[in-house]
Amino acid sequence: PSAAAPRGSSSLRAAFTSQTPTMSLREQVPGGSSGKAMARWLLTVICAGQVVCGARAAPMRAASRAVASSPRARARMLFGFGGPPPPQATVTDRCFLDVKILSANGEQKFDVGRLELALYGEVAPKAVERFKQLVSTDGASPAPLTGLTFHRTLKDFIVQSGAVTDASAFAPFSEVNELVHLEGALSMSRDDGGMCATEFFVAVRAAPECDGSYTVFGQATGGMKEVVKDMNRRAGSVDGSPWCGYEISNCGML
Repeated sequence: PSAAAPRGSSSLRAAFTSQTPTMSLREQVPGGSSGKAMARWLLTVICAGQVVCGARAAPMRAASRAVASSPRARARMLFGFGGPPPPQATVTDRCFLDVKILSANGEQKFDVGRLELALYGEVAPKAVERFKQLVSTDGASPAPLTGLTFHRTLKDFIVQSGAVTDASAFAPFSEVNELVHLEGALSMSRDDGGMCATEFFVAVRAAPECDGSYTVFGQATGGMKEVVKDMNRRAGSVDGSPWCGYEISNCGML
């Protein structure tokens, strides 16, 4: 039976497939076995390969550009190389949360790390102003977030805190923006009426399902691995009840 024809119409591929396996590289070089002839032949092969690969990659590049044309897609594509995502908006303020883990009986506390946060005051002014109230002290009493725990941890989704004992001092507000929930995004929680008060969450991973429904007002710039990922590793039941208590031992502005 006749040999199967090489797939594709490239003469270069046909030339390669037609060579016998026993031919040496010098025997395959047209024009002799001199160094210059071999160099010209290799250059021709390399250039032809680039043309073929470029033609095949062109549709893929076009599709990638189309996907990347979305602002949300561009924001997500900027995240990479193991570092925090770049700011999605102008950073107006910076703050921190020092977190400790509680022992089973709640009598001992062990340092977990510091979560550093950048705040976007221009695109989320209401949420940022509220968060600054929560992490700041008036001098006479500790900041409202001090001593609170991350009371809700959903595996590979979010960690949530901010459930103050008396929320009457914090008037509810409504605010939504177009920023996306990248890994480490700081966002306000909402009640059933769509209002924000004091509770907030940090995204453990990119959460596009939250985009447009919750207000992103900041980004974790430090402590994701030490604090948030550690909480996620010890995440509790399906309803979000944590197995371990993580307490905000101190907080403030940077």
